Amino acid sequence: MAARDGMDTLIQQVRDYAACGTADYSVGSTAYWTDDQLQAQLDMNRSSVRDEQLTRIATVASDGTTEYYEYRSTNDHYEETTGGTAVFYLRLADGSRVGENDYTPDYTNGRITFDADTGGSVVYLTGESYDVHGAAANVWDLKAAHVAHRYDFEADGAAFQVSQMVAQYKDQARQLRSMSPGSGTKSHTMKRSDIVA
Repeated sequence: MAARDGMDTLIQQVRDYAACGTADYSVGSTAYWTDDQLQAQLDMNRSSVRDEQLTRIATVASDGTTEYYEYRSTNDHYEETTGGTAVFYLRLADGSRVGENDYTPDYTNGRITFDADTGGSVVYLTGESYDVHGAAANVWDLKAAHVAHRYDFEADGAAFQVSQMVAQYKDQARQLRSMSPGSGTKSHTMKRSDIVA
């Protein structure tokens, strides 16, 4: 399985957070960490976003009128749409899709910038959002597991303390999990559409 094209940025972010190369170590004949292996960790930390109503950001033009170019999602780290694969798309309240050439997505931060003023139209987003911190924490845990069977020893006047390495790897995993969106409590206000106030 080859890593999906739209995952390149996300994979690199996990690689950076987890400080891992493409051949850090091997288990049997399998070398770690390939792009596919990191994508698998990301896929275990994926949230499917379906028709999230984006927050409109108002700006005031020089003539005093209010304009709407920027919209924001409550999620971030989205898989990119590449090669015509519509993993990430926008639609309007009437159900019509917004043309990909009409806006610029910031997949990492969950921001959309339209080329023209939308007049404050309601815009919905569908896409795949990833917890890069959670994925990187998983990698650190697996790296710790890889060295956990080793032991501390002294040789030729030098001390080799693998237990410190395991503790450091576990500490990195804990720190990244504390940055994960799932680590805190979130609340969302939901409004029922079938009740008229």
